[in-house]
Order: sequence, then structure tokens, then C-alpha cells
Amino acid sequence: MTIIQVALLSRWHVHADDYAREAKDNKALNIQMVWDEDTARGEQWARELGVPFEADLDCVCANPSIDAVIVTTPTHRHKEILIKAAKHKKHIFTEKVLALTVKDCEAILEAVKEQGVVHFLDL
Repeated sequence: MTIIQVALLSRWHVHADDYAREAKDNKALNIQMVWDEDTARGEQWARELGVPFEADLDCVCANPSIDAVIVTTPTHRHKEILIKAAKHKKHIFTEKVLALTVKDCEAILEAVKEQGVVHFLDL
């Protein structure tokens, strides 16, 4: 079985801990690291999960050992973060709402399509 290496991006969303728990319980997934826009919160979460914290989102996205990201950032950051992840060929799971405007949603979906990555939006 192929194991998908994931990074958790932000503990901001109310369901972030649920998604982390589901990832830990899924034999096909392995949490490699945590990033958070709030460094203290991210460091704490990484300690709880027993994985490294990475303060630089570019380093997370550029990391060749990461296959996918679970994004639970504030919605106003989705466009920036999802497009960055897609451009680095990372598959994406994200919580609703996809973005704040139709234009931003279209930009995200175009980046996903261009890069050929899988994007799953939890509804």
C-alpha cells in the first residue's frame, strides 16, 4: 500500500483536530509536519502530534517528501495557500468555504487543473 505523506496547514478551523485525528487513524496517511500562521499554536499542535513544526509555508510546499496538504486555514488565506500548494504539485484537502469570491475560487480551481493535482473540498 502506498502511504500518502501529508502536512497539516493551520489549526485555525474548528475541525482541524478532527481532520488530524482522522489522518492519524488512516493507515494510508502519515502526518509529516505542521505549519500554522500562528507560530505558537502551530508549535503546540506539532508537539501534540509528535511531528516537526515548519514556520515557513514555502518550505512545506517545496518539501519533496510531502504528497498532500490538509488545509484548515482562515478562509481569507485559501487562495494564496491552495494555489501555492497546487503549484508545488501537492494534492489538497480543504474545508469549506473554498474562497471568499467566485474569482478566487476560479483561480484556485484553475491552478489545481493546470498542475494536475487532486483537490477535495469537504462539504
